Amino acid sequence: MSETRRLDLRNEFPPVSNRQWEEVIKKDLKGADYDRKLLWQTDDGITVKPYYRAEDVEQFHANAAPGTFPFVRGTTTSPGWRIREDITEADPKKANELARKALESGADEICFVIESAVDGLSGIRATTPPEMSVLLSRIPLDLVSVQFRAGSKASQVYENLVQGVGPRALHLNGSIDHDPLGDLALTGASAIGKNAMFDRAAELVGSARKRTPSMLALTVRAWEFHEAGGTTLQELGYSLAQAIEYVSELTSRGLGAAQVASSLFFCYAVGTNYFFEIAKLRAARQLWARALSEFGIPEDAAASTVHVRTSTWGNTIYDPYVNVLRGTTEAMSAAIGGCDSLSVAAFDECYKSADEFSRRLARNTQIILKKETYLDNIIDPAAGSYYVETLTASIANEAWKIMQQVESCGGFLKCLQEGCIQEGIMESRRAKDAAIAARRRNLLGTNQFPDQQERVLLQVQHLSARFVRGGPAEIRVQPLVPYRAAEAFEALRLRMERHTARTGRTPTVMMVEIGDLKMRKARSTFSANLFACGGFQILEVTADDIEAATTQAIEVDPDIVVLCSSDQEYPQLASPFIRKLRDQGKGCPVVVAGYPKDMIDKLREDGAADFIHIKSNALDVIKTWQQRLGVGE
Repeated sequence: MSETRRLDLRNEFPPVSNRQWEEVIKKDLKGADYDRKLLWQTDDGITVKPYYRAEDVEQFHANAAPGTFPFVRGTTTSPGWRIREDITEADPKKANELARKALESGADEICFVIESAVDGLSGIRATTPPEMSVLLSRIPLDLVSVQFRAGSKASQVYENLVQGVGPRALHLNGSIDHDPLGDLALTGASAIGKNAMFDRAAELVGSARKRTPSMLALTVRAWEFHEAGGTTLQELGYSLAQAIEYVSELTSRGLGAAQVASSLFFCYAVGTNYFFEIAKLRAARQLWARALSEFGIPEDAAASTVHVRTSTWGNTIYDPYVNVLRGTTEAMSAAIGGCDSLSVAAFDECYKSADEFSRRLARNTQIILKKETYLDNIIDPAAGSYYVETLTASIANEAWKIMQQVESCGGFLKCLQEGCIQEGIMESRRAKDAAIAARRRNLLGTNQFPDQQERVLLQVQHLSARFVRGGPAEIRVQPLVPYRAAEAFEALRLRMERHTARTGRTPTVMMVEIGDLKMRKARSTFSANLFACGGFQILEVTADDIEAATTQAIEVDPDIVVLCSSDQEYPQLASPFIRKLRDQGKGCPVVVAGYPKDMIDKLREDGAADFIHIKSNALDVIKTWQQRLGVGE
């Protein structure tokens, strides 16, 4: 019997380098610019390739400059994460009932949001030990992690908590949201000076370690930078500098670095940039381990506790069920990135109080990720992905540089007082807002593809959190301002809804499609989409010639006509069409879809009111035409 020969197919395929791959790609592009066609840059300026291979990781490590961030893999202490549910019901008894129902329905831990006039937090009125006792009644504190988001009232809430639960305090497991630097950044003021601020933090950490050893006393609210418009690198770099300042200041007050580090947890927001958010959370653990090594804490003892909340920055009040999709991808990023606990925002909380349905939907998003995708059974599921590993290393390196810049300027508090951090966030915010206004960055249902029939005016109870500014203060800084990306477009559309409610009519924009089939359809779709984002009523008509187009425009009598054709046909179409409308006594403005640059001046002379095209600032266009048509607040 002959011996069967084993084939090793690896020998049949010689290795191919990145350079060889790219030469083939450039050939397929037929001379088109490779960088322009296939590479893109993030808000942080990180270049992203269309593919990643083992060679990319090897080159990244080989080319790392001396003294840069060492590429050690961050690890989680165990697979899986805890499902957290936020409770904001004002009455302590009702809040307790909601908490117990959430636990029975699959939540692993509860976060009680405590009402705070200073921070603008609308939440539970639990300001006395008896109220705390009611709040935590029949909740098994030895089994359930309980968190408190209390802002500047954290110390007071902690004392009421310990007194309210009595002997059960020893079993408390969870956290107190004490982040005085975060409070200062958010409100712009601190009633006490620097020394008193850190003295109080040191006292709370020391007290908590003795009285409630399983309660984390310090928080770094990294989400504040994200929700104010900051980038991934800024969220990581600034929060790292903030945490370093806590360790530095509290160790100078007699606490050990390990004591402070083990009493602190990070709270990040995670947005819709799927792979970058995964890499961000992986990089965060590496960064913190590296920072603690500078305080003499070995890497194996430098594990961080990371809570993640899905972002509200990208959520919208129009087409709000898209928020469910956003929350799902964000939750996946958080789980794969290795969070310890996760809060998924209710899809409707950006414009009203969440109800039973929206809370259940948010909670079940996480339950499905656990029970149907088994993401909780794997430690670091993204490990080994060339793309994610390269992103993680890039993000860690650049975020470390931001932290070093803050440290070289005197630390987090000094940079906050001098406005360096705020200006960095504002620069990023302006760039994001400009991209959204020009629709280079999409918010589905708001600045792209809106539902023209949707009305939300009667459903809106509130639009965003507002924070109380002013009052007596020892320290004042320019506050960070959390907001949602969609707010500017939403304001214009709500203005149109109010106008319609007041006048009984909605201004109409008629798309007149004429000439070249391909171009007229493309430009009609583009223009209708743009004006619909402002709440205008859209009509679309097709005409075979100028006479038919004029007749239909006269019959409809719209507030605006958008002429949709090709650049080559506009010289024969636009001017005669405008003239015929004027001859019939119709003064409705005519907008040309496109930008035929060689005839712009001539068309303007003939009466073209505006030109809309892919480079138009959609927000400005909508705002301008609302004002011209008398659509006011």
